[in-house]
Amino acid sequence: MDKFIFSVSYEIIPEKRTEYLQLMQQIKQRMNEAADFEYTVYEDALRPNAMTEVYFLKSEKDMEKVRQLQASKTDVLINRIDEFVLNLDQVAIRRYNAVV
Repeated sequence: MDKFIFSVSYEIIPEKRTEYLQLMQQIKQRMNEAADFEYTVYEDALRPNAMTEVYFLKSEKDMEKVRQLQASKTDVLINRIDEFVLNLDQVAIRRYNAVV
């Protein structure tokens, strides 16, 4: 199966939460307009401010689209995310492949 999930998890600075959510809304809108995969930001239900960006991808070609988006206008927005991350050393990037 080609389908997979790509995720980026981190904790944000609590005092910057409102600004972070505004930025992520802009990023989500651009991602979902520019590609045919789903992009969503989730918050851990038990750990406030623990966020995970999730890309639901249908193929390796979609991963290339993610890279292209990050190199385009969206990149300016994506690069701002670091301003809100509590500890950049603890950012977790994962890829999950569909197995059934």
